[in-house]
Amino acid sequence: MQLIVTHDMTDFDALAAAVAAQKLHPGAAIALGRRVGKEVRGYLALHKDRFVTLLHSEIDPELVRHLIVVDVRRKSRLRDFARLVERAELGEIEVTVYDHHPADDDDLRADRAVIEAVGSATTLLVEQMDAEDVVVDEVEATLLALGIHADTGSLNYAGTTARDARALGWLLDQGASLAVMSRYLEPAFTGAQRALLAELLGAIEVEHVGHLDVACVHKTMPRAGEGFAEVITEIVSHLAVPVWVLGGVPTAGGGIGSSIVEWMRAGA
Repeated sequence: MQLIVTHDMTDFDALAAAVAAQKLHPGAAIALGRRVGKEVRGYLALHKDRFVTLLHSEIDPELVRHLIVVDVRRKSRLRDFARLVERAELGEIEVTVYDHHPADDDDLRADRAVIEAVGSATTLLVEQMDAEDVVVDEVEATLLALGIHADTGSLNYAGTTARDARALGWLLDQGASLAVMSRYLEPAFTGAQRALLAELLGAIEVEHVGHLDVACVHKTMPRAGEGFAEVITEIVSHLAVPVWVLGGVPTAGGGIGSSIVEWMRAGA
């Protein structure tokens, strides 16, 4: 079995990269973790017949022979696929990685890795699809273009490259619909999201870590917040340095549990 997985809190770039990987690896299934971004969840509900995904709990990790990982390589962001990660580290399965994030000590072992500093992981796969003359229809092209738009801030984020623009242009040539993309790009924030955004931006402190300036912020929330991932993405768009966000939810005993940790490179 070939299986495509991505990080928790699946965003549009992660979903688009997974679908692109499926075009490059015919027959592979896509499995998502337990947490999916709100807008992505809505998109999949409307397109469930076109883009079939499995829950992580529906996968028998012992049947997987080739693991394809997109838009991530840090093991800590693949906790829903812990057994697959364990088997990958033991060399029991073939591992292919497509990612655009900086290297980390927590990176997954890979037999084949396509890792380059572009604004969107989807860009890397679209380039390969173009080189291999892979055919995509208008619906597929629109999702892939949405992934690039979302992760590059419509080509405005600092990490955006000319390669992202060229990949987006190729997708437009394949029929990607700007009208459909506009329904999902920069969705209106709820009042709670706007309040959280303002609070986090006001609390950010920039620390010098090694050779980097890193923006850090900590937030304890009364409960797991819907739309948290979208707020973090918006914070990243405001800053030109890497961002570290730690969120915790108090437990009944007064401690902090269900931690939410996000590490995002500006424009990543």
